[in-house]
Amino acid sequence: MMRRTSSSPANTATDDPPLHLSRRTGSRRRPIGGSHVDPNETSSLMDLTRLGAVTPTSYQRTIAFRRSFNVVLSAFLSVIATVICYRSIVSSIEIELIRLLFSAIFFILTYHATTSLLKLLFGNILAYAVDKGNKDPVPAEALLPETRIAILYPVYNEDPSRVVGSILATWDQLRVMKGTEDHYEFFVLSDSRPFLKRVCEEKAVFEARCLRPDIKLTYRWRSINSNAKLGNVMDFLRRFSADFKYMVVMDADSLMSGDAIHRMSLLCEGNDRIGIIQTNPVPILRTSIFGRMLQFSCQLYGAPFFKAIKHYHLSDSFYIGHNAIIRVAPFVDYCILPKLEGLPPWGGKPISHDLVEAALMSKHGFDVWFIPEIMGSYEEIPSNIIAFLIRERRWMQGNIQNIRVAWGFGLKHIHRDLLMSGFMAYFSSIFWALFVVIMTIMQMGFIGGNGVAIDQIDYEFGTKYLLFFSVTLLFFPRVIGIVHCIASRSFRHHGGLLAVLCSCVLDTLFSALFAPIVMVFIVRFLLMYIKSIPVKWGTQDRDDDQVPWSECLRNFAIPVFCGILLLFMNIPVDLDSLFYDPDILPEVAPRFSLDDRLLWASPMIISLIFSPVICRLTSRGLPSFLTRKLFVTREEVEEPDIIQRMHDHTAYMESQISTLRTEMDALRYAYADPDFIRHHVHYTFTRASRLSEWPRDIAHDPSRFISAFYNRHDYLALCDMLSGGGIAKTAG
Repeated sequence: MMRRTSSSPANTATDDPPLHLSRRTGSRRRPIGGSHVDPNETSSLMDLTRLGAVTPTSYQRTIAFRRSFNVVLSAFLSVIATVICYRSIVSSIEIELIRLLFSAIFFILTYHATTSLLKLLFGNILAYAVDKGNKDPVPAEALLPETRIAILYPVYNEDPSRVVGSILATWDQLRVMKGTEDHYEFFVLSDSRPFLKRVCEEKAVFEARCLRPDIKLTYRWRSINSNAKLGNVMDFLRRFSADFKYMVVMDADSLMSGDAIHRMSLLCEGNDRIGIIQTNPVPILRTSIFGRMLQFSCQLYGAPFFKAIKHYHLSDSFYIGHNAIIRVAPFVDYCILPKLEGLPPWGGKPISHDLVEAALMSKHGFDVWFIPEIMGSYEEIPSNIIAFLIRERRWMQGNIQNIRVAWGFGLKHIHRDLLMSGFMAYFSSIFWALFVVIMTIMQMGFIGGNGVAIDQIDYEFGTKYLLFFSVTLLFFPRVIGIVHCIASRSFRHHGGLLAVLCSCVLDTLFSALFAPIVMVFIVRFLLMYIKSIPVKWGTQDRDDDQVPWSECLRNFAIPVFCGILLLFMNIPVDLDSLFYDPDILPEVAPRFSLDDRLLWASPMIISLIFSPVICRLTSRGLPSFLTRKLFVTREEVEEPDIIQRMHDHTAYMESQISTLRTEMDALRYAYADPDFIRHHVHYTFTRASRLSEWPRDIAHDPSRFISAFYNRHDYLALCDMLSGGGIAKTAG
């Protein structure tokens, strides 16, 4: 079965030991199910105050104190801001109900922003002045001989060259490390549907085994791909979890160095109470302007933020669903989620299940750590605004579902905060939209003479105070990121100090234009949710191709309409004068005054009206002379070895499967290549033969060959019939 490969990366194998074949099942099947998970465990407000069923984690009292301090201070500052708003700006509204609604929305938005800022401040103070690394878990010196670790890659119609290239890059680093060769096993868990994609995945796995005969790589294809990635991982746990102590969960676009994976494993091995360790995946490989801005901002502003989050949450942190290691036994016992009552999108299997799984793990006494200091963890991100918004819609639906979880399941308060923060990350856009509508209507009535008299001193004081407070909430996190970059001298990895400052200015301007677009789409997604339109699981767009004008205009028609409507609502003249008075332009132009509503609304108006142009321009790549000056990331200045290996292996895999371009190419290869036939038989199902039901002359019906591809008896029978490459003749 072993065969020689050519033009492959270094260390190509020739006549080494036989290849590792895929596991068909583990040593024993393990029953899984949420026997310890009760969605109605906390069914009343009194239950929410009692945490009797919760097992303490390592630093639970410390975490509870830090959370309480943050909550109280955030609420105090938000109340002060809301009172000032009520006594100044809101006092011009005649209707009491509208005043109260406006104040409530203002308080919610202010509290959400304030608590995030205080987490950033307190977390960094704790990191440098209090904890100083004393609370970090200590790794073991080596893995126990019996420890086995599964590295999972759930895929759905993804590029198999990229997935297998990442696996080979990671294995290249693991195999040369002392004491790792017998501990790690890779799994490609496929939910792909097209026949061509299935053949390409199998061929890529086969080529990987030929290239690295010592790799333990199992390919598993589900015939029924229910419940998306969650169902795929559950299928693995049911079949194989009894054989593994830990599992490392990846995404199809994830990449982790061997050192990062081994360090996570040693941390778990040295601390029996650790249930999950989450790394900080660094976004890489984007070349579009939008993608590069996201990469740059995640690295620059994320460095102090993620450090703060680690020290704020300590052992009660979160899990984002990939680039993390999980202790298998407690995960199977306590974290398998039941279906929520009701029809999708409100019911069904949770979409954003990762946060809930971490909360359940923590509830039962196992630590959940977020450790951003583990370097060598990477992921890819959307390359354009449309791909970003598609992902946001899926995440928004999952976070709405999590509202049901936050008030049930008997979770700790710190994890309820995380679930509510995820909810507010999207619903703050809804509240912001209501805020804008109320503010615009209020200003129209006030300027038109229908408002009430207000104290001008209170009005001006409140306006200036709230402006200062809002600017602090919005921009202070960016200031902290820049200060951290300068203090740590990490600007050397971003093209220099001047390049960092220029990039920050451009990124801030783009964020001001991007936020209103996201707001409109989040409102649209909520309306789709209310109409019970569920999110479908699709392949993510991972290319950096420029978005066509037709797609930009089609997708952003609603934001353009909203921008035009907002423009007319904020023009301080009536429509008749606007169209028929030739001297109206000086009155329409915004004035640089705090009470000019058109000036306040102009960034939002410009953003929405020109949203198709913004999408089109940011999907392009930067000119070559600017790629080393703007939005530069560390990995572009000094490319890590793991990324270079991934590029090399991906290119090699692409060369090996490049001949499979159509379904007929895949059919010819699947029924003619003797190595592939012997390899594929291991993945087929033993089912009753259907050849007798088909007409004798089936050679001209490709669909019969595709059906037989999944049945061992029929596949081998057709291969025998077509031995010598007969499929090529019949297809011709």
